[in-house]
Amino acid sequence: LSSSCNLSSAMGYLQLAEERLQLEEKDRRLIIKPLDELRNSTELVANVWDLQRVESGREKDGPVDVEAMLRQVIQDHSDVPGRDVSIRLHGGCGCLVQATELLSVVFSNIVSNAIKHSEGAVNVDVRLGCVVRDGEERVRVEIEDDGPGVPDEKKAAIFDRSLMGLTKTVSRGLGLYLVKRLVEDYSGDVWVEDRVDGDNEAGAPSGPSRA
Repeated sequence: LSSSCNLSSAMGYLQLAEERLQLEEKDRRLIIKPLDELRNSTELVANVWDLQRVESGREKDGPVDVEAMLRQVIQDHSDVPGRDVSIRLHGGCGCLVQATELLSVVFSNIVSNAIKHSEGAVNVDVRLGCVVRDGEERVRVEIEDDGPGVPDEKKAAIFDRSLMGLTKTVSRGLGLYLVKRLVEDYSGDVWVEDRVDGDNEAGAPSGPSRA
């Protein structure tokens, strides 16, 4: 916890410097780069902590408002220094699902990856609705971005912790392993596919669903 607080404090000072100092673009990048690295480190620490909470088995299920949770995640990720990031929520269902508050980690990690693994302006569309599968009503959330996408041969591997670190593309960090672990704990499914059928360079939607 102390390490996470120190990282957050350092990020705060760099963000203030980036906002208040009148810097040329080349000098501004000297602040943006370490800020990105600190943000990645903070996210890794948070994911390790959340994974420990999952594996402890102490988290209690309860009714979770998915739409409210998504709106908070969108708010948390919309302001990225030095980036033009647009995140929009489409649809809604007033859905309550049986899960823990860690469900927000699922959405947060996917949205974060959409931003982190793209450059320049990025658009993220979050679609919320209900579907019926095998006679059961489920909540379906699609998170779609117009970033670089995921090659076909890497689509399954990005959720596999044993393959992390092989390449920059596969090494999406602990986050996506945690996403898969949580969604499966909530009796759901998560996958990645092309935003444009047959074009894996046109961005990727991910679709976790929950009964």
